[in-house]
Amino acid sequence: MTHGRRNKRQRLRQAGSNREINERLVEDHLLFRDEHRQLLNSQLILTDIAQKQAETLNTFQVTLNTLQETMKRVVEEKFAQLAEAQKNADDRMPAFILAVDDIIRRPPPQER
Repeated sequence: MTHGRRNKRQRLRQAGSNREINERLVEDHLLFRDEHRQLLNSQLILTDIAQKQAETLNTFQVTLNTLQETMKRVVEEKFAQLAEAQKNADDRMPAFILAVDDIIRRPPPQER
């Protein structure tokens, strides 16, 4: 009978040990499930942030392209105005040179 009692005690200890193992497994699984849920939530948040950044970047690119086209148009207009002003100056320069040359070569007025 002592052998039977020993087996019973051993089985009881083993059952208690198995219960502890099962409890630990359940606790670990619950912890893993919570951490996995947090990971999935974080992934959703990061995906949302990445989409918003992509939208913002696209909006910025459109704005930058618009600014670039506007600057190009303004620079072209200013260069055209400058070319026109230079042409006007070039056209009037010979008349100005003649007038200055005439003033320089003219004899000074005589005093009476």
